[in-house]
Amino acid sequence: ALRSDQEVVLAAVKQWGPSLRFAKGNLNQNPEFLKAAGLWDDVEERVYERPEKATLSVKFSLAETSTPYASMFAQEMKCDPFLGKFKTYNPNAWCKDSCDPAFTDIKHKCRGTLATCGILESKNLNADKTRPTPDSCWRFAFRFHQE
Repeated sequence: ALRSDQEVVLAAVKQWGPSLRFAKGNLNQNPEFLKAAGLWDDVEERVYERPEKATLSVKFSLAETSTPYASMFAQEMKCDPFLGKFKTYNPNAWCKDSCDPAFTDIKHKCRGTLATCGILESKNLNADKTRPTPDSCWRFAFRFHQE
């Protein structure tokens, strides 16, 4: 019950962000808790010192059985005096849907494009068709941030 208590989880992630992986009741994917854990910057208008962008290619780190390394790396990268100058996409803080039932089957047809993804365009792209949605296929969102 403590792991689904919002106040307890919030206090825990403010102490150590990677502890978010132990939260229950989808709190580990809640934007408020991802921000409190230092894993998600929800500031689109922020101007970064460097024009280049980075995309983290990391294992999922927000499940109870996951290691905390990807979350720890993302936090440290944001705090680094050089690496913190880059806008960085952390896929762990975003889309968790997939048209691939196994999520990571390399043989699955999805390559992160509208043509290969089994999720409808209306679910993969926002209303003005400029960005992935929170319900996008993770491969589609990942590719979007690479392009």
